Amino acid sequence: MSELNARSVEFREWRADYRVAGMRQLVKTLDHPRAGRLTVDIQQLSVDTSRGVALGM
Repeated sequence: MSELNARSVEFREWRADYRVAGMRQLVKTLDHPRAGRLTVDIQQLSVDTSRGVALGM
């Protein structure tokens, strides 16, 4: 988020219009046929839930 804020005026303007409704952290494990087992940490920020908008990183 801080890098997006620093690099993008458009993102800063967009973000100012939305409140962050909540953050959740997830860990997902995927079994990829070539890469094998992959475990990823996900941070998801939900904004304005009436629009169904979320940002996952």
